[in-house]
Amino acid sequence: MLGTWLQHIRRDPCPYMLFAVIDAEEITSVSPEIRISLQNMLSDARYDPAYLERMAQYLGWKNVQGIIAKGMPGSNSARRGEFAEALSNVVLEQSHGYVIPVRKLRFKITSGQSLPATDTLALKLDANGKISEVCYVESKLRSYLDTAAALDGCGQLQNDFNDYLPDMLTFISANLFERNHPLFHAFAMYMRDRTDTKDLDTFRLSLCWEHAEWNERVLINLEDSGIALPSLTVHVIRVWKLIALTNELFNALGIVDVSDGD
Repeated sequence: MLGTWLQHIRRDPCPYMLFAVIDAEEITSVSPEIRISLQNMLSDARYDPAYLERMAQYLGWKNVQGIIAKGMPGSNSARRGEFAEALSNVVLEQSHGYVIPVRKLRFKITSGQSLPATDTLALKLDANGKISEVCYVESKLRSYLDTAAALDGCGQLQNDFNDYLPDMLTFISANLFERNHPLFHAFAMYMRDRTDTKDLDTFRLSLCWEHAEWNERVLINLEDSGIALPSLTVHVIRVWKLIALTNELFNALGIVDVSDGD
């Protein structure tokens, strides 16, 4: 359904030397059907839909809606950036063929809990189920002009990746092990061999932006910085009336306190 809302076009030729750019823009207004898909996207980002369906058999859908609204015990708040992170994940899966083994937002149990800084790790698998690409993903949402947002996002990616064992890798490997996931062995082997993974590692920066506030200077500043992230792709997703849309979506899930943080 979201494929009928956004159109993704890779810039070719790309005016930038250090990264590729994919532009995504609305090709239709947000219909009731698209709005429901976006609400489900936000709900799925916090909870496995199979879990919610099973819990509804025990508690009823009204109580399940309460679970979604809280998201975290004792809180019915959300960062607007959760929309950008959830949308980025859906785009990577549905439009670019990635697998996301762990959705980080499902593991934020308390408001003060610290989670790995990298938003998402997305994988591609070959025909034999072996990992052929490990993509480090950072998402930013802006409803105002912020010409440093792309540079900030890439700086975060670079800082996390440069650690010998980034927190995100440990976080995901532990989760795969606990779930007895078939990807655990391949992922652990990737972690062991990180001294030479340049043929596997890629980077994605997702910029979800209020259409009226977009300025190409955001990307020009990133290029001028000389950021050294190999195989970097920047997704620029421009949405009209982004604040109103995200408020509507979160409110429909019972989340009334929506802040502007990433």
